[in-house]
Order: sequence, then C-alpha cells, then structure tokens
Amino acid sequence: MNMKNLLIITGAGASYDVARPSETNVNRYYKPPLTKELFLSGEQQTTEWIRDCLGNHPFAAQIGKDHNKNNTTLEQYLFDIKNMKSHPTIQEHYFTVPIYLHELFLDISYKYIKSKIPCVPSNYYSLLLALTKGFYTTIIWINLNYDLFADKAITALTNKAFNSFDAYMDIEIREGIKIMYTKPHGSVDWFRKNGKAIPWDEIEMKYIPDNFEESLSDNILTEHMAHTAGLHPKEKWLYPAILPPIGHYEFLYKNHIKKILPALKETTSILCIGFSALDQDVLTLLKENITHVEKMKIVNGDSNSGGEAYKRIKEYMRAQLNRPEHEVAFDGGFSQFVKTDVSEWLSNPDVK
Repeated sequence: MNMKNLLIITGAGASYDVARPSETNVNRYYKPPLTKELFLSGEQQTTEWIRDCLGNHPFAAQIGKDHNKNNTTLEQYLFDIKNMKSHPTIQEHYFTVPIYLHELFLDISYKYIKSKIPCVPSNYYSLLLALTKGFYTTIIWINLNYDLFADKAITALTNKAFNSFDAYMDIEIREGIKIMYTKPHGSVDWFRKNGKAIPWDEIEMKYIPDNFEESLSDNILTEHMAHTAGLHPKEKWLYPAILPPIGHYEFLYKNHIKKILPALKETTSILCIGFSALDQDVLTLLKENITHVEKMKIVNGDSNSGGEAYKRIKEYMRAQLNRPEHEVAFDGGFSQFVKTDVSEWLSNPDVK
C-alpha cells in the first residue's frame, strides 16, 4: 500500500461551512444549503435564495412538502419518483429537478463569496494550501457537491481551468503533489446533449416525451467544451449534467472513476468533510477498493454527526476500521478543522 495516497471526500457540509469565520465578504442570501434543506420552503427554510428559487420551480417546492408528509428521507422520496413507472405524469416532474439544482447552485457558486477571485478566500482554498505543505503526494478528491467552490479554489491556486475532463485528473498543486479530482454526481458547469432539443422551460411545464431520459447523451460536456462546440448552456440542445440526491446513483462521468481506481486501491488514508455517508455509490466504491485504513478523520459539524458517519462507513466497508470513534470523528466543522487541526493531520502520518 502507498502510504502517501490520500482520499478526500467532500459533501454538502463542506460547502455549507465553506466561508472562513473571520471573513465578512459573504452574501448571506446565497448561503449554501445542506442536502436536507434543498427543498424546504416557508419558515422551515433558513436559506433565502432557496426559498425564492423554489417560487420559480413549483415541483421542487412540492417535493419539500410531500417527502415530509410521507415520513421518508429526501433521498428515498426522489428515488421513488424517478422509478415511478406506473405514474408517468409524476415521474415527468423528476426531470425538472436538475434544472432547479443548476439554477440554485450556479448563483450560490458565484454570489455567496464576494471577491475578485471567484470562491476565494474559502476553507477549500485553505485545505489546498495545507495539502501543498503536507505529507501526501497523490490526492484522490471525490467531491459530491454540484457547486464550484472547490473547482474555483483549485483554479485560483494552479491558474489552470477545467477546460476538459482530462484536466480534472492531472492537477499539480506543487511539484511532486498531484490531485485527481472528480464530481461523481455532476456539476453546474457540466451538461449532457439533449437529443430531443426540448427547451428547459418546456421540460418544467412537463412537455416532454416518455423516453426523454433515453434521449440524453451519455457524453458529458464541460461548459468550455459546450462553448467551443457553439452551444450555450441554456439552449435547447443541452441539459444539466446533475444527478439529484437519490442515494442510489450510477456515477455520472465513469471515465474519472476508472482512472482513480488504481490509486484508490493503494490508499490507506481517508479524510471526509461534510460527508454523512448516506450515498450508497460512494460507500460501495470504498468497500470494493479499500481493504485497509491506517488513518482516518471525519469532519461533519460535531463529534456526534461525525461518529454517526463513521458507524455507517464502518458497517459498510470490509476495511479494518478499529480506531475509537472519538479519535476519528472531529468535534467541529470545516472552518474549525482548517483553523486548528488540518496542517498537522496532513503533514504528520503518525497523527491518526
């Protein structure tokens, strides 16, 4: 096993706590949400931008009301809708969700942190700086967020944009330190070709054929690739390459997963930030490719939430996870971890 490989998994909690506590250059209106907040409306919703955005997406607003009534998780509710073959009228609404998520997170990405460099300063940028001074030479970064906070932080540090999908797999943050970066659930700057050429507003009005999903190309385009091909993101030939949070996924850009597997199989250190371990696809990836863990840290808001995530990972994986829960689960969020523990944890292989 290569002790110098590190797996980083970032979930919604990482972007939720993306802003440094001391920074004042944030627009609270665009506060990033946790997954469970994505469709909440009314007084339940603490994020103003979501509340307002839901007003333009009636079905997305209905999701928040219905899944709470049914006493089921958001992931299970969306999974049931996607597979509700016996009720095609309801199922058609599912295809409006990626459009809602695209609009929601695109504005969050560019408007939450107010600075000349998009998304910087941020805790993602601080994490990257710590990685440049750390022990690890190969970092496999699985980012489950749709937003661009981590992407823009990487671009700010390396001065290189993600113009192609190969660029995600070949990021050098310092000589001898490389990152393989992927977003298995999609991104606001990724798109699929829409073979039916149906405009987004018609999709939201349910004017779509029964075989709409089959008309979406498996080939994913970055925003740069789309512009190079003469396509504008909201033109009828494109559709957001975003997988709604259904808990049971197939990875969106499978070539990235194929490329990270050799390094993943040689990895014994794992850092989870804002990851609650509810995504079956990610847990399966860990179970099938990591057989031994030497070092692990879970940063999930507080020690209780981190401990729950650790239990889920431990139950699912074949790897030896014998460390005490209180050593693995960090008692704090992303901001506190970056401020107090991240440098030592990344630079010292003996710090578990």
